[in-house]
Amino acid sequence: MPLISRFPLVLFVTGTPWLARSFESVLAPEGFQLVHACPGDEAEQLFPCIRPDLVLIESDLADDEALDTCRLLRSDPALGRRTPILLVCTREPTRAGRLAALRSGAWDVLTFPADPEELVLKLGLLAGVRAEVDRVEEQGMLDAWTGFYNARGLVKRAQELTAESQRYRNPLACVAVGLSPAADAPRDPGERVQRWVPPVALAIRRVARESDAIGRLRDAEFAILAPCTGWFGARRLAERLVEELGALPADGAGRFQVHTGCHAVEDAPEPPAQPGTQSVHLVVQAMQSLRKAQMDSPLLATLEPVHAAGVVRALVLG
Repeated sequence: MPLISRFPLVLFVTGTPWLARSFESVLAPEGFQLVHACPGDEAEQLFPCIRPDLVLIESDLADDEALDTCRLLRSDPALGRRTPILLVCTREPTRAGRLAALRSGAWDVLTFPADPEELVLKLGLLAGVRAEVDRVEEQGMLDAWTGFYNARGLVKRAQELTAESQRYRNPLACVAVGLSPAADAPRDPGERVQRWVPPVALAIRRVARESDAIGRLRDAEFAILAPCTGWFGARRLAERLVEELGALPADGAGRFQVHTGCHAVEDAPEPPAQPGTQSVHLVVQAMQSLRKAQMDSPLLATLEPVHAAGVVRALVLG
């Protein structure tokens, strides 16, 4: 199948085992991997764990549960609008049914039984589009979940801000913040992290200034580059982040610990022999302070505020 270059993973939400087996008999020989989930909580819990390339949902288009599942998956920030969702009907859908499916966020409605070759080509085309979107995102500089910079973009912005700081002899700081499950939180931290990323991102936006550059590095770890900000300004920014995140209401994702770490350069030195090393060092040192906070007890600790300084702090949200 030339439209895709890897094995697409398909999540099929259906309560009809024979229907799942029928699709698997057609798709598996063409390189698709099919994962079956029952409607309801199982589908909602399984989706963030496997991150499928395509989602199929059995529906008669009069079933509110199937349409609600489609809306719920579509609203998941990990899925967004880039993952194709198709509803599967065992009878010809009406015009009203198709419109209801599209309003719920489905890309299309499939009627079963379907022409096997047409089904494979259609799903292969959609999987290829999804793979291309992923490739572009990986090579880009923005994080799809939050709109912040990704790691590549943050390093690029750090290089620009470092050059400006060195030119005008201004201070520059990097503050890192990370969420981790509290000791008494339920297991499956991956699911909880995904639920917490959107509200945490909004909270960080409220605290950061317009001139700050925000990046999401991985899971629920973020870094903020603060120009014209020295050690004490970075420390205050870290404290405000803890306060803002501490005000977030707890939800089904459970309790979390919030750790911060920062690194500040009060008086930017001359540019190093290898351009870019100072900017990367700034982010790395902030992340190292964050790691120290995650390993230490949740108490405020301060390092020497010379050129490199860090603050570690922890808070349990509840």
